[in-house]
Amino acid sequence: MSWFRPKKPPAPGNSASDGVASLPAPSIAALPEGRDDDGQDDDDDDDAGSPPLPEPVTPRPTAPARPVEASRPIEAPPFDTSGATRLGDDTHVTGGVVTASDLWVAGRIEGDISSGATVVVAADGTVVGNVGAVSVRIEPGGAIHGMITADNVSVGGVVQGPIRAAARLAIATSGRVVGDVSATSIQIDDGATLQGRCTMARTR
Repeated sequence: MSWFRPKKPPAPGNSASDGVASLPAPSIAALPEGRDDDGQDDDDDDDAGSPPLPEPVTPRPTAPARPVEASRPIEAPPFDTSGATRLGDDTHVTGGVVTASDLWVAGRIEGDISSGATVVVAADGTVVGNVGAVSVRIEPGGAIHGMITADNVSVGGVVQGPIRAAARLAIATSGRVVGDVSATSIQIDDGATLQGRCTMARTR
């Protein structure tokens, strides 16, 4: 039986003189710019290995939401007074007025009015009495104190009394009606005032 003495490991910090040969670091040859170890272009590897970039998406402009309108405000066209009977703001009539043509009132009438056409009470005009016509229109600032009987009635001023419209009744934002009303079609704008009973008549 033979004994072997194990060799001691070299102490740390010993140089090549202690029996350990130092190997030179491997030298790496400089590659041409743009090529890798296999001799191919770097750009080709990047293109082949990475997925194409997605095209930028331009968001479509969205249209703003349209506001909801309950009803279109009443916009009465200007009244043509060229062929109408005119009562200016300096006119004061006491008694009834009967006419077959249009009547434009800017003054004051104390009495009933009967017209075969249209009666317009302009701003600062006042009628104290009943009005019967085909069409009656009270502009902002005008007033009728009495009953109105017509096919179409448009109120932009003040009416104190009942309204009987055979076809259409329209009360604008500036309109104020104190009295019972009846019509086949009724339009009341926001801000208008109606104090009284409202009856919708049915057409046959």
